[in-house]
Amino acid sequence: MAGLAAKREREDATPADFASEEDSMAHDIPVRRAMRAGRKTEPRLEKLEAFKDLATAEFADIKVALADVRGDQKAQTVTLSNIEKHLSESRHRERVTFEAHVDVDTAKQIDVIDAQKAKRQLWLKVAGIFTSGGIVFEILHRIGVL
Repeated sequence: MAGLAAKREREDATPADFASEEDSMAHDIPVRRAMRAGRKTEPRLEKLEAFKDLATAEFADIKVALADVRGDQKAQTVTLSNIEKHLSESRHRERVTFEAHVDVDTAKQIDVIDAQKAKRQLWLKVAGIFTSGGIVFEILHRIGVL
């Protein structure tokens, strides 16, 4: 569809007085030369100048359109750069958040383990006191002090 639209645009841009029998015979150069020889030089130059003016105007329009496209490309490049930067920052933030959650979970587990260890040590001390006290008591009883 885009090709048809471009073709229509080109056809609309070409004035009808430039289209001639000569244009349709582009492959037959001797015939075209003979047709040109039959015309006067001045109308041929006027036609050529008018065609040059039209081509120059179209070229200027194309330059403007190309500059617009280049400007759009620069804007798109800046936009893409900003998107990449935002994605990179977002990924970094997600990674840092994940690592922080892992660190917090690890710290909680370490606290639980430390509390269990402290509880065991306390029970061992209590058991040691009762056990060592029992042994001392037994020794004193056997010696006859008690």
